[in-house]
Amino acid sequence: DVSAFPHPAVCLMVLGKRWLPTVTHQAWSLACRLRYQSGTSSAGPTCTSTPQGAGLTSSEIQTILRVAAEERAELRAQLAQLSQDVRALRDVKVLGARNLLERQMALKDALLEGPEPRPTRAIALDSPSHICQMDNTSLAELAEHGHHAAHVERLLREIMKVDGIEWEAAQEVLAQMDSYNERFYWLESLPYRIGISAAFVCGIGGYLMVFNPQVAFAFGIGVAHEELPDGVADISEMTVYQVGSWTWGWMEPLIGTGSFILLCLQFMRAQMQKMNMSPYTEAMLRFRANRCADRFPQYDRKTVRQWAKHLPQVGHDFFPTYRRYARW
Repeated sequence: DVSAFPHPAVCLMVLGKRWLPTVTHQAWSLACRLRYQSGTSSAGPTCTSTPQGAGLTSSEIQTILRVAAEERAELRAQLAQLSQDVRALRDVKVLGARNLLERQMALKDALLEGPEPRPTRAIALDSPSHICQMDNTSLAELAEHGHHAAHVERLLREIMKVDGIEWEAAQEVLAQMDSYNERFYWLESLPYRIGISAAFVCGIGGYLMVFNPQVAFAFGIGVAHEELPDGVADISEMTVYQVGSWTWGWMEPLIGTGSFILLCLQFMRAQMQKMNMSPYTEAMLRFRANRCADRFPQYDRKTVRQWAKHLPQVGHDFFPTYRRYARW
């Protein structure tokens, strides 16, 4: 944790207190060895005494100073390296900050009072413009939140890792996997297409059978076997609201029953989800994902399944728009 790392000045103080007595002790030990070798240790003070008051020759003092200078230079080099390492660790924390407040906290020991942090030009230059420029951790987080572009990019990197190819070549492999994954697309999406078409027809048809004079007359006479209201010889004599009042006698049960059926189906789906019972959509996507993962077992199964549980976008012409390449 870089935030728990002490300030460089504190490191200098700690190392100074730890190393300076060692330097003094080593210099004194060297002086004792020199006096012992010269045979003067018996005449002077013992080597176990403190440095103060010891009678040393000029050459011995020069030797002690030289050794102390060398060790002091070594200590300064170590402190400089330590300061450089601390700055490097702090730079790593700054670069790894997920927001501007974390970046400011990394640059300063505490969040100082002042204006709120704003993006700088340097931050804007480092901002990724494509999903492929994001790191693996950010992609994993987006993928767990259901972001399909992150699923695509994670699968591309899985293909690159397993096959040992570059990102552009992995696009071709992904296109082949996409073609296999969409083999039964029209069958899988058929219930949705039937539902959309039926809802459109019922919505327009219900309005026409209630308020349109011609359609209401044909349905009322031919299907519901109803007669025109008293005093009305032709349907054209009635206004739109009068036609609606006339047709509501048999259309209300039909519309009310249809709405109640849809309400029951919606309630049933909600209870299925509470029981963790997969409705059609979840069951279809799970089957689709497992089929693709079984076809390509060399890749990570979870990564393939997350990518395969996705239907392509559909245009207003009811035809899918396949995105063979993750260039968005």
